[in-house]
Amino acid sequence: MFIDTTININTELESCLLRASIQLGLSPAVIIISLIKKLMTDHHSYLVADRRIQYQPRDKTVKRRRRHCVFIIRDYEYLLDMRKLCKRSVSLLVAIAITEYLEKFINEFNSTIDNNVTNDKYQFQHYIIIRDVVDGVFCWRIYWGLPENQIGRAHV
Repeated sequence: MFIDTTININTELESCLLRASIQLGLSPAVIIISLIKKLMTDHHSYLVADRRIQYQPRDKTVKRRRRHCVFIIRDYEYLLDMRKLCKRSVSLLVAIAITEYLEKFINEFNSTIDNNVTNDKYQFQHYIIIRDVVDGVFCWRIYWGLPENQIGRAHV
């Protein structure tokens, strides 16, 4: 199942994303999710609490446009979790991810191809949502990684 959505993206960042998409032969959505996963590995720098969602700064000199994206529902849910836990809009998270990780992603991807490595370095990391009911209260646990002894109860 797929989810259609839109993001607001700086036109310069969009150009970088589209060039990478052509160069690597990957869709922009696949690249975006891969970059968001890289951002998540540095989650200690981005997770915050007790504030409202931060959006991209309004700057009339920066051109942005609305870009249509199609994500696998699992990846879309992952983006929504990142939004909630990092207190940043999805568009801002995408902008940060492109700025911080796109060049490294391209280099690693090309290195993998140059070394004839066939395994997918960017396959989906373990992402599990578990629902429990404790004293009649629904509790949701989100795992970014593989928890021990929970695999049988996981909903991915």
